[in-house]
Amino acid sequence: MVQFTKQAKSNQEHLQTWQDRGLIIPDLARADRYLSFIGYYRLSAYTIPFQIVNNIYLSPNENVNFPKSQIPFIYLPLTVHIIPHKYKVDTSFDDVLNLYIFDRELRLLVMDAIERIEVAIRAQICNVLCHLSNDAFWYTDEQHFSHNYTHMRLLASIERQLLDEKKRLESDEKAIDQRKSVSQADKDALKDKVRKENFLRHYLSKYDSPKLPPSWMMIEMLTWGEL
Repeated sequence: MVQFTKQAKSNQEHLQTWQDRGLIIPDLARADRYLSFIGYYRLSAYTIPFQIVNNIYLSPNENVNFPKSQIPFIYLPLTVHIIPHKYKVDTSFDDVLNLYIFDRELRLLVMDAIERIEVAIRAQICNVLCHLSNDAFWYTDEQHFSHNYTHMRLLASIERQLLDEKKRLESDEKAIDQRKSVSQADKDALKDKVRKENFLRHYLSKYDSPKLPPSWMMIEMLTWGEL
């Protein structure tokens, strides 16, 4: 292992490096703007498909030995990769940018589909178990879980989230009380507002029993992994 010694570079320096490696950048000002919003490090990953493998082909009678530790990335029989990061002929900044945009749009489509699936799963779990158990708090009964440990972990997670939200709510209310230039009526209005900021605060502020919220609230508290 070696010490990291690279220094931060400006967008102009990064663009010059790309140009030195053969990337065509017709409009430097435009490319600079994109780097300002995307970042060189992120966008540089999308240049990899446009890089060439510049090889030296060794004939069988050439007595040259290359230690494996000195042969990076891709190597074939009698072929050694020695010049990294050069770009294929006629590769432009727009080629790289378009690949980034395609990947971003594809990722958004996938995330949209995953979000729809996740919402549907949450709804189905809650609706089915509420119907079968005829109980809004079915998740507090361990008989609906295949493993007791899983049930205990679920309850612990919900209780922890409730406690954290209660502390945040109390902190917000305390901050409102400390406002000296605000009338008591305005303080009460502000407190009422922060108590309704989310469903957990609303439940904690309005109900003292049961301790845990109903299942349709609980299901929204779970992460994708906890489902």
